[in-house]
Amino acid sequence: MTRSTPDDPRPDDLRPDDLRPSSGAPLDAEQALRSLAEADRLRASAPRASLPSAFITYAVLCVVGSMTTIGLRLAGLMPETPGFSPKLAVLVSAFTWIFVGILPSVLVRDVWRRGFARRWVVMILLWSLLWIAAVTLAETRLALVIAPLFLVLFMIALTSEIAARTKSVGAGHARSVGTRSGGER
Repeated sequence: MTRSTPDDPRPDDLRPDDLRPSSGAPLDAEQALRSLAEADRLRASAPRASLPSAFITYAVLCVVGSMTTIGLRLAGLMPETPGFSPKLAVLVSAFTWIFVGILPSVLVRDVWRRGFARRWVVMILLWSLLWIAAVTLAETRLALVIAPLFLVLFMIALTSEIAARTKSVGAGHARSVGTRSGGER
């Protein structure tokens, strides 16, 4: 029997021989029901699947967005000196952290395998629009309103992902219960 990795959302691949008890005899209906009940008990006691690592990336992006907004606001209050631009220093730092935040998701690519590609595109689009507004309006008083909006954006993304996962897990559980009780779906 091959085992799934934590990054692989597919269930284990089962062969008919994997369903036999160690004695080699086929399972009867009662043994199969006991095995299914045991599997349900183990599934209920197991920790819930975590969110994809892309949410770490998204959290980094939102923190960078908020800190960049505040940094640009403060940099606008500082005088530029020959050879040093406070705004440029903030932007270089921000783009470095954006790169560092995105790199793991690009390398691992679990965003696409986990099935939330559309939500990811929407979240990145919203983050980009807020980023543009933040950088454009950083020297105004609106920066103090925009900076916390990155936290709000992250919380909306997080709750929508949790809701989507809860919905898909609930639908999967309802299907499995309906087929185990003898009825067809």
